Amino acid sequence: MKIAVNAKELLAVGKQPKLILFSFLALIQQGIQMSTTMSFTNQLIKGQGATDFQVGLSSIIYMFSAVVFSRISSTLSLNPDRRKRLTASSFGLLALYCFTAPLANSLLLFYFLQIIPGVGTGILFSLLTSEAMEGVELYKKSSAMGFFQAIYAIGMTVFPILVGTVNNAINLKIAYWLLSSFSLVGGIVVLIYYNSQKEKR
Repeated sequence: MKIAVNAKELLAVGKQPKLILFSFLALIQQGIQMSTTMSFTNQLIKGQGATDFQVGLSSIIYMFSAVVFSRISSTLSLNPDRRKRLTASSFGLLALYCFTAPLANSLLLFYFLQIIPGVGTGILFSLLTSEAMEGVELYKKSSAMGFFQAIYAIGMTVFPILVGTVNNAINLKIAYWLLSSFSLVGGIVVLIYYNSQKEKR
């Protein structure tokens, strides 16, 4: 049976509160990822006297952990309480990473810390995507995904600019701590959302 689709219905998909909420949470996660592991963390590592090979090894550790945790996330069976704990704790880990990275004083510590954003990419982003798409009608899925991607792409652009601006005005440590506060806000919002849903149930 073919379902009739009109433009008004497709545009309305962007008005769904849950889609909007988890799109902005993904904005935070993706913004932090682009500002740290994809850019300024390399600057921090080079500040420790790292060679190009050592900087590359740091990126490999991050990418490998992202792949591993993505695989793990695909095998998880999660009820709402577990989703809440895993999502909130992942934001908490990202906050810890952003707070600790500019204080790290050895390459080994940097290598260890690079595992944490792998959790953000492999598990947290998968959870946020799943939650954003949940409840969206099948014929609206592509439009909802487009909306989701458009929102988190804002974070991928704005956050690195913000970090660069704060770095130039003050220093990179303060910029990373600002990212840490954004991640904490994301974790708090997650807890508030899931607790409110629990009360409704």
